[in-house]
Amino acid sequence: MSILVLVGAFGVGKSTAGDALCEKYGAHYLKSYTSRSTRSDEPDNGAMIYDVPRQELQLMNERGEMEWVDEYVGHLYGTKKQDIKTACESRECYIMILVPTVLLRLDNVVREYCGRVEYIFFDPISDTELGRRMDERGLPREEIEARLKKINWYKEESEKTGLEFTHIKNDGTPEELIREIADSTRRGFGDEVLLYHEPLNRLLD
Repeated sequence: MSILVLVGAFGVGKSTAGDALCEKYGAHYLKSYTSRSTRSDEPDNGAMIYDVPRQELQLMNERGEMEWVDEYVGHLYGTKKQDIKTACESRECYIMILVPTVLLRLDNVVREYCGRVEYIFFDPISDTELGRRMDERGLPREEIEARLKKINWYKEESEKTGLEFTHIKNDGTPEELIREIADSTRRGFGDEVLLYHEPLNRLLD
């Protein structure tokens, strides 16, 4: 029925928010596929299928299985058409973490399947704090520098889409962050979407 898309630079809290929405409040990840290897600090939360060979992802795309395959910071990422269709036909709420360059493709296909989608943009915190978070996660210095250069790119590319975003800044407690996202979901989708998510309803009561 609904897809909640989290957009923003690395380290702004997208995965933290997505994990909490799934673990505590009944949402589900709509999984994507990537050629990137998993990092040691990443939990197996179902959001991503890692270590898919580049050639295999490209073949899946050529066979028409993928809605998109896009390259970001040297790695391929993609999402299957059937997975998006299944999410749109479900009564559940699904979470996706995406780069801005695929958002219009998602928006078009969701409209085709009569689902609904809400976009949450995580406004950046300071470069120093983002760099610290990436360093804590064990990213190589060259990858940290590459990702820091992408901070403004996220905002610029998101604005180019013309889509409507709810802007959030992860500068409070995790509970405050989740409540803000849940409140945005209610505003974007309407109360009826949350009928299937009693924990979220209780959070907003």
